[in-house]
Amino acid sequence: MAGPIKAASLPAEIPGVAGADRARGHSWVGHVASILGASALTALAFILLAHFRLTGGWPLWVLLIVLAVASVAGELTSRLIRADARALVLHLAIGSQCMATALVIYAIGWGPTLAVGYLFIAARALDLGGSRTWHIAFVWAGIGTVLGQIAIATGLVSTYVPVPYVHGLAALSILGFGFVMSLLGSKTEQSEIALAERNLAASDTRAALSLLTATLDSTADGILVVDTDGAIKQFNSRFAHMWRIPDDILARGDDSAAIAFVLDQLLYPEMFVAKVEELYVNVDAESDDTLRFKDGRVFHRHSRPQRVDGQVVGRVWSFRDVTDHHRLLEELEHQAFHDSLTGLANRALLRDRLEHALARSRRSEATVTVLFCDLDGFKMVNDTLGHDAGDLLLVEVARRMTEQLREEDTAARLGGDEFAIVLDDTPADEAVALAERLLTSLRAPFVVQGRELSARASIGIADSSDPGLSADSLLSRADIAMYAAKASGRDRCVWFEREMQAELAARHRLHGELRHAVLVDSSLTLHYQPVFDLQSGRVDSLEALVRWNHPTRGLVPPDEFIPIAEETGLIHEIGRFVLEEACRQMVLWRAQPGTSDPSVSVNVSPVQLAEDQFVSYVEAALHRTGLAPTCLVLELTESALLSDTERVHSRLTQLRELGIRVAVDDFGTGYSSLSYLRQFPIDYLKIDRSFVSELGQPSEQARALVRSIIGIGHDLGLRVIAEGIEEPEQLSVLQEEHCDFGQGFLLGRPVPSGQVHGRIQQLLAT
Repeated sequence: MAGPIKAASLPAEIPGVAGADRARGHSWVGHVASILGASALTALAFILLAHFRLTGGWPLWVLLIVLAVASVAGELTSRLIRADARALVLHLAIGSQCMATALVIYAIGWGPTLAVGYLFIAARALDLGGSRTWHIAFVWAGIGTVLGQIAIATGLVSTYVPVPYVHGLAALSILGFGFVMSLLGSKTEQSEIALAERNLAASDTRAALSLLTATLDSTADGILVVDTDGAIKQFNSRFAHMWRIPDDILARGDDSAAIAFVLDQLLYPEMFVAKVEELYVNVDAESDDTLRFKDGRVFHRHSRPQRVDGQVVGRVWSFRDVTDHHRLLEELEHQAFHDSLTGLANRALLRDRLEHALARSRRSEATVTVLFCDLDGFKMVNDTLGHDAGDLLLVEVARRMTEQLREEDTAARLGGDEFAIVLDDTPADEAVALAERLLTSLRAPFVVQGRELSARASIGIADSSDPGLSADSLLSRADIAMYAAKASGRDRCVWFEREMQAELAARHRLHGELRHAVLVDSSLTLHYQPVFDLQSGRVDSLEALVRWNHPTRGLVPPDEFIPIAEETGLIHEIGRFVLEEACRQMVLWRAQPGTSDPSVSVNVSPVQLAEDQFVSYVEAALHRTGLAPTCLVLELTESALLSDTERVHSRLTQLRELGIRVAVDDFGTGYSSLSYLRQFPIDYLKIDRSFVSELGQPSEQARALVRSIIGIGHDLGLRVIAEGIEEPEQLSVLQEEHCDFGQGFLLGRPVPSGQVHGRIQQLLAT
């Protein structure tokens, strides 16, 4: 396998141009050997010439000394000859060599016949210093020859060539030397130019390859080059890093091991191989695809053919790590189709899956069922504990809900405390069973911010048994059934029936009319029911009961419109009206002569009690009307006490400090706990009418239960009120069991304030 892409190895120097540098690189041993070798051969030649008496008139030993000095001087001066040497240095070096050569050849009497020695000097100078040296060599060879000829003419040296001819021979030698040197110099110059161009091209190539290498290694993409057989030829360092191929595999060039290592990382290796094989069949094709890894990484892969002179010689692959981008897209997609708080599907995703399920059901005739779930009393959690606690409760509700579902079911949060579940191909009995399991799971207490909360729910169920239902219609039906579940007592599931649509329409119409009644025309009124002391028979107090004087329906009972008021927030306006009107009316009654000192009881919704300003507006109502706090009794249900015990305890303590008394209404029907009765500042227990209605019957169970409630109240220092007394037998039992107070149709029906005013003497007289 080829290593990472890099510049091709080029020679660092080119022969002929940097010869002087190479000469400088020789060791001193090499220089000594070259001097001794050349000198020894020349000395041997001189000895042979001397044997035949052909060495002129100088003694042999003198010639050998001159030869040795010339050889040493020539070798030493050769070191000065370089391509970048100055002209003066070249003249000194070449000139000294030419003069030494002239001295030797003319001393032995051979004169210009041995001018070939100049060629040796010139050739070596060309090799070491380049083409600029041949002119210098020619000049000094000419000078040496002229000086030698002068020595012959003056008789300083002898010659074996007759004098008249030796001068002509010298001229011919100079001309021949010049001709040869011009040829060698021209060729050397051409070589230098070619080599310079080659050096320049090589330098450009190295620079281009270096730039290419730096560019490829700095890119964020991994680059891989393979030949037509699929063998890896080149790749950059980013590729090796991205694919985490071990160095030993790269070093061995083991293509099969590298491919096996690559495939082992992929989530779908067969798709990887199929794409590669497809591209090797279609060699001209380009390709883009996505690779997924077992460890979660995601690469984008691009491939295109590599061409040389128009022919495909291989293929270039580029790999880009798009893991972060892919995760961001997945996160954005998840956010677009999931609820950010609970992680469940949102309305858009639920609608999409519901539409697909309905489309499948039309083909397969399978039934699609929708469960619409709304928490009971969730607004009170938000109002009492704040939205952070409400959010935590919703998260826990979503978790419990998911635990009950199958993998193919879709649960969604539609907003607020509304949830929906889509069940694909689920029989009706299984859908109801699932709804019951959901209700059961939600009944277990939730612990939120250290507080124990309950989160009951109402569930509506609808299915696609009617042909042609759209997703919106099916959701609407489940929503209507959910409202029916709330209206029928909450904490239950109800299957959709067609009659419910008319009931829901009437409920919505009633909601609008109630808002108009509360905020615009003030059509609410109060009725009062007396509460009697069962032992003395005297009227102890009056309970204020709100009524809605509807323009067409007449008086609407509170059981019908109070739940709507609590859901819409209108209960706050209604509560303030009832409290202030009851206090004002009681002040008027207490001012009547001959009356006792009755008090007035006002019902308080858990939603009202959760309001931060509740105690303040109660105190303000007493101040504006002038009613003494001891004349006011606030009636709360047991569920109101259990919503947020710390806050409720604080509110009731503040009310007690003002002198206001508190009664627990409908005792025994909610989440009764003796610990709450001991913990809260409570003054009265009101026995629910469902227990009172069974008194006087043959069964003693009802009487025993009422007796127990009265005993508990008295043991805790509370006074007990029985409501719903309609039969004399019931009154008789309550008196026998020492119940403190009672109210009901037998003792007095609720009447408008105008009628109370007319009968004030009769009802409130001592």
